[in-house]
Amino acid sequence: MKKRIIIITLVLILTGTAVLGFDIIKLTPDEAYEAASQVDIQHEIDELNIVLKEAGLTSSQKNASYTAVNSYQGNITKYVSPFDAETNLMVSEMNLAKSEKQLMVTIFSSMLSLYDSRISYDDSIESYEAAKVAYNEGISNSSLSATELLSLEYTAENNRIKMLQAENTLTKRQKELDRLLGVENAAVELPVEYTSPYSLNKEEVYNSMIETDIALFQSKRSFESAKLRHEIAAKFYDEDEEMFISTLSSLMSSELNYNKKLQSIEDTVIDRIDQLKTMYDSIELEKLNVEIKESLYNASMKQYAAGIISVNSLESAKKAYDLALMQLDSKIYDYIISCMQFTIDTGYTF
Repeated sequence: MKKRIIIITLVLILTGTAVLGFDIIKLTPDEAYEAASQVDIQHEIDELNIVLKEAGLTSSQKNASYTAVNSYQGNITKYVSPFDAETNLMVSEMNLAKSEKQLMVTIFSSMLSLYDSRISYDDSIESYEAAKVAYNEGISNSSLSATELLSLEYTAENNRIKMLQAENTLTKRQKELDRLLGVENAAVELPVEYTSPYSLNKEEVYNSMIETDIALFQSKRSFESAKLRHEIAAKFYDEDEEMFISTLSSLMSSELNYNKKLQSIEDTVIDRIDQLKTMYDSIELEKLNVEIKESLYNASMKQYAAGIISVNSLESAKKAYDLALMQLDSKIYDYIISCMQFTIDTGYTF
């Protein structure tokens, strides 16, 4: 069953980065994908590569039509070369289709890194401010020893350095996203819907991956090509001749490679599903943490209203609750991106 999460802390990443001195350009996923597509040079290279593969297939088919089949090499040119050229084209087309899907995952992953950097930066500011307050209070506290005061100063300075490092990381992540999109000071709306992995059928995922896995497809075609080569060699060479033995060896090697890849897919499917389950369970656990922090914050508000605790204690409870919400959002985003990658890698959508 699908769940929809109302993400309120996303506003922080879309507006809060202005603290660093610039405004944020908000983009929808479609807008981000379109922008990234315009500056993705690798995509253009891959498209040109397909054109080359198409030309290679046309050339091999043309050569095949004018080639006699009264020799081993003639049979290779007529039957195997077009088959291999077709494989190259099909693999290139499959890789391009995958890279187009992968681009959106790359965009979301970059945005998630930026989001996580924002959380770390905000946390570092809080730690520095708390350490600075403690040090300033310590200066006026005559009961503290020189060593204790020096320790407070060290903590404040250390937290200030960590804050600057977190700020540099945040700026770096922003630049990485900007380069990816070709847009300055960008932010992308992250998806908010996710589905439980416990509904996944391993056999269905396995069958889907067998049909769509590029490496397995390429390995299978290589095996078929080797088989074709050996069948042709068997017509022209005796079993003790070098060409017969060579093509037989290649056939056995390609078959072994194909079977290994086929066997590994089952393990891959199991591992990937288990990984999603672990991430999903982590989300459910984080929800409990949010409930705990919310309960503590609500209790703190009542205690503050009754004059039992200070405003600093109330603010700490509020910050702990906000941080728990952001951590939950981060886990959800991370899980959604992993689900997208799962679909790309297995060909199975859930």
